[in-house]
Amino acid sequence: MRILLLASYFPKPGNPLIGTWALDQASALLRTGAEVRVVSLTPWIPRWPGQRSSIQAYSRCPPSSDWKGLHVDYPRWPYYPVTTVERLFVSNPEPWIRCAWSVCKRRVLALAHDWKPDVIFAHHSCLNGWIAMSMSEEMGVPFFCQDHALWDISACNEHPKRKRMLRSIAARATAMIVVSQRMAADLRKVAPDARIEVLHNGADLPVFPQQCASSATKPSVIFSAGMLIPYKAFDILLQAWALVCARFPDARLRIAGDGPERNSLMQLRHVLKIEDSVEFLGYLPQSEVHAEMAAARAFVLASWHETFGVVLLEGAAEGTPVVWASNAGAAEVLQNGVHGLVIEPHNVESAAAAIDYMLTHPEQAAIMGNAARNLVREGFTWDAVARKAIALFSAAIAPAA
Repeated sequence: MRILLLASYFPKPGNPLIGTWALDQASALLRTGAEVRVVSLTPWIPRWPGQRSSIQAYSRCPPSSDWKGLHVDYPRWPYYPVTTVERLFVSNPEPWIRCAWSVCKRRVLALAHDWKPDVIFAHHSCLNGWIAMSMSEEMGVPFFCQDHALWDISACNEHPKRKRMLRSIAARATAMIVVSQRMAADLRKVAPDARIEVLHNGADLPVFPQQCASSATKPSVIFSAGMLIPYKAFDILLQAWALVCARFPDARLRIAGDGPERNSLMQLRHVLKIEDSVEFLGYLPQSEVHAEMAAARAFVLASWHETFGVVLLEGAAEGTPVVWASNAGAAEVLQNGVHGLVIEPHNVESAAAAIDYMLTHPEQAAIMGNAARNLVREGFTWDAVARKAIALFSAAIAPAA
């Protein structure tokens, strides 16, 4: 089987940290024995002196590259995920996509016709899903869309033109794949006639599991990671930490990631007088994030709008108990008191109580961490997720086989 994956949110040579989960998913599809080729449409930005490194990741992106045995093409197109454009795009995406697609259409279709995929798999319906639909109509191959963010669907309730476009894509797609039952319920309201499949996210198990402490000897470190943006609720985490850290003078909170909220969060850390026990680590390579997870007493994600949270499964895979908000998609697979602890969204006291428990009960935390690792091993590795995806794709192309 040949799979053409359309994924704009994918690592680039100048930014290997973007979309690492998409790379993990594609690599797992490759391990099933399928042939996988990735097309990652990339904003066209000319080079000029003094560009920030974040801009250079786009302006100096090569036409193609290889990642873990995957061939990835980076066709340029005039779509830019910046604030002003994004606001206009969200309300009425189709004109923007049509215009941008006209620039790169010839190249993308040429490589697709040359490679002859059996199925097209698109991340994000209201972006690559429209491209996949257009390619499917021309090439006569089935296409699937997978959405990963709640707002991609919920925005349709506010913007009729976006809703109309998503319904059109859903009507033509072989299936619309979402990563949680919560997303499936939202999508049914927008596109009631769509075929919807729930395919939870996954995580890779550690290559060297002996590096993951499974006893109660882990240090008093709480770890968190993610983009520093409002819905990730790092402000809630800091306020919760301020309530408990005085009882644990040797405990530390370590936060990996960066984003627009960094300065305000550092100011909040100062106001709360917790500078000595909270460290912002910035962006870390994936291997270092996993090492932090493995060494921590618990991994905490207080996010109040988390579609699923691959990072929660990654923490679980490292044998670390996790703390998650009750409305997160991962709550569909994680059990409170078994794999970690659930907290109420926006609730500082609830988060503080969970952190306090992890620091006070190291033996119970270790037991939950072992259970969390077993959960991933038994059904939520990327390989397990890939096998389920391959089953869906195979059913779609079977009549033509």
